[in-house]
Amino acid sequence: MHTQRIGGYTLIELLTILNIAAVLSFLGIGGFSKLVSKTQQFNIIHETITSLNFARTVALKRYERVGFCNIANDRKCSDDWNGGHLIGFIDSNQNRAYDSNEEIIFQQTWNSRYVHTKWNNRLGDKAITYQTNGRIVSNGTLYLSDENDKLFAKLIVNNSGRFRLEAP
Repeated sequence: MHTQRIGGYTLIELLTILNIAAVLSFLGIGGFSKLVSKTQQFNIIHETITSLNFARTVALKRYERVGFCNIANDRKCSDDWNGGHLIGFIDSNQNRAYDSNEEIIFQQTWNSRYVHTKWNNRLGDKAITYQTNGRIVSNGTLYLSDENDKLFAKLIVNNSGRFRLEAP
């Protein structure tokens, strides 16, 4: 009598393959979330540099003072820039702070889950203010750290209104 053997996998072989696939997918998810975080950080740096360049250009072209700061819930500039809602505004009364009657020329919003920021300058201003000649009122540093508060970049703005990016 001739018997025909049917090919296939045993239950143990299938469970082993599923376990290996599960381990590999969990490893891939961890790497992917780190990639998303790094991409967000790069985008925020790029957007902030673009916004600073734009603010300086507007100050020079319109011959008006332009401020750049984070707006908190009370619609005032804050030195803690973690809110992720930056604005550029015409500082018509030259007080180096945003007032509700001043014109907003641009807005920048990001997911503050990936990046924590803090502005620090020697005058204690909460905004970066470009004068009509493109210079800023007070040089300072914008510190950028990740979700674990590990510093990954510093954006240093000098008195001439130019800036440089430093990685620690």
